[in-house]
Amino acid sequence: MRPLAAVLIMKYQDRLLLEVRAPNISQPGEVCFPGGKVEAGESTLAAVVRESCEELGLSPQDFEVKVPLIRLTHPRPIEVYFTEISMVTYHKINPAPAEVEEIFWLPLSWLKAHPVEIFDLAQTKNLPTTLQGYLKNYPLLSGYVKTWEYKGRLIWGLTAQIIQNFLRNEAIKYDKR
Repeated sequence: MRPLAAVLIMKYQDRLLLEVRAPNISQPGEVCFPGGKVEAGESTLAAVVRESCEELGLSPQDFEVKVPLIRLTHPRPIEVYFTEISMVTYHKINPAPAEVEEIFWLPLSWLKAHPVEIFDLAQTKNLPTTLQGYLKNYPLLSGYVKTWEYKGRLIWGLTAQIIQNFLRNEAIKYDKR
């Protein structure tokens, strides 16, 4: 099945770029990576570059996207790409307010020191308040969900899964050195 979306893990030094979605778009206020829907006739690579440029005010020459890092099917196919950016690109980032409320940089060292939390969605009384609010947009979601809370921002669901896969890949690369 052809991926319907593509996202970009953008790394600068020891940090990953995350966005908080603007209030006027779907899933407002949720934390995500740059990226989005793959348009008809568009490759996932073209989509991730286009979406990242639109959301972050960059041009395609500002970063080089590597081959797909991860392919997920949660609940539909998504390809995850990776790039490491320079200080010049770091300073060029200018989020589009129509799509991005804010960006923040999540330190890998913080992630490694804070294990992901797992919640059973059937135990609604035990869920963080922010997660309860987000789940109103996902009435059919069931099972377990992974989360981190970083400086008052809830990182959950697919974004948390992508981060966890990325950390696993980083650990494998580190072990091979």
